[in-house]
Amino acid sequence: SAIALCLSLSGCAQDNPVAASKLHGNDESFAFTVTLKNTSDATVLPSALAPLAWATFTAGDALFKTGDSATSGLQALAEDGDPEGLIEGLSTALSKGHLTEPLAPGATTTFTFSARPGSVLSFASMLVETNDVFVGPEQNHVDLFDGRNEPISGSLVIALFDAGTEVNQAPGSGDAQAPRQSAPNTGAEESQPVALLTERQDGFNYPAAGQILAVTIEADHADHEHEDGEHEAAEHDHADDEAHDHDHG
Repeated sequence: SAIALCLSLSGCAQDNPVAASKLHGNDESFAFTVTLKNTSDATVLPSALAPLAWATFTAGDALFKTGDSATSGLQALAEDGDPEGLIEGLSTALSKGHLTEPLAPGATTTFTFSARPGSVLSFASMLVETNDVFVGPEQNHVDLFDGRNEPISGSLVIALFDAGTEVNQAPGSGDAQAPRQSAPNTGAEESQPVALLTERQDGFNYPAAGQILAVTIEADHADHEHEDGEHEAAEHDHADDEAHDHDHG
């Protein structure tokens, strides 16, 4: 039988599936728009989000890494909401930037960037009513393209992280938290690695990250749709030419 024959041979087709063809070349650039909405106004912890820092990298890199110690730039962002040091200190970013204003509860904002297949996006923003808690992608970064070089779109999975640089106080009331501290970097110091807030177990209750911030991303396909339209037009013209030649045959 065909099954028996396949078992007796090496290299049957179903054992070696053909790799999915790429939909876009590695050098094609797409414009991405990220939309951020602070939804914390519907939670027990309404909180502004400090100016968000973002950067794109090649796969494997990010603004922060769970399990590593926070850089001085990440500490400044997580404790005091200052993104500039973190962004300025990046040497491996393909592109980078930060927002200039905090995002108030209920407010929405966007930022844009361009990226090619193989790129990832990382971002971070301080949850202002905390000592050193920030929000970012659950896996530290987001793959911007799938295995066929198709750009992603839709909602992003995010998480709350603890920078591990300042002892946590009750969210929304600590005197060393940004809205109430007398000066930047004045809380009790600690030396812990960056971790998911759920793993820190500080004894306080926080809303889930998805209740605090909604993040969506969309890629601009306009240029490629235009190219497809030109391709279809060319095929249409070719068909007309064939019909014309047939009429004169």
